[in-house]
Amino acid sequence: MSSSAHEKGQIGMNDFSFATELEGYIAYATSKLANVLFTAAIAGRLADTSVTAYSVDPGVITTNLLRIGWGITGDPVDQGARTSVYLTTADDLNGANGAHFVDCSCVPTSTAAQDTRLAESLWQSTEELLRLLVRGSHLSTRRARGARVGRERRSRDL
Repeated sequence: MSSSAHEKGQIGMNDFSFATELEGYIAYATSKLANVLFTAAIAGRLADTSVTAYSVDPGVITTNLLRIGWGITGDPVDQGARTSVYLTTADDLNGANGAHFVDCSCVPTSTAAQDTRLAESLWQSTEELLRLLVRGSHLSTRRARGARVGRERRSRDL
């Protein structure tokens, strides 16, 4: 899911770990820009398959966050789901893979969201960060397993 807020997103080519802290709305907008960029990147990677990817702006939908956090309401959930349902059932979406949809219509995205170099850099950086995370997680799992085996051996030897 994305949002028209993606237009205010700020992703620096050399700051994919987000070392520069973002405040409130800009952080939200940046996450939505990343969603649009990832959609374009994965659509390109899957272009020779039957799998398609679309970014969707469901509109301002009544959620607990909106109601409790800001004390306001938006459109009902079924209204927000319409575009997603349309995209999963429509037969006439030829050439729209990777596109952005609002109210069941393909709409242009921001200039930043159309930057294929930025999309590719974000994808590559994310892959690298995930490799580091998985590698670190794997090491932590090994350490935890080793500590458990050590405790089991010590308790058996007592």
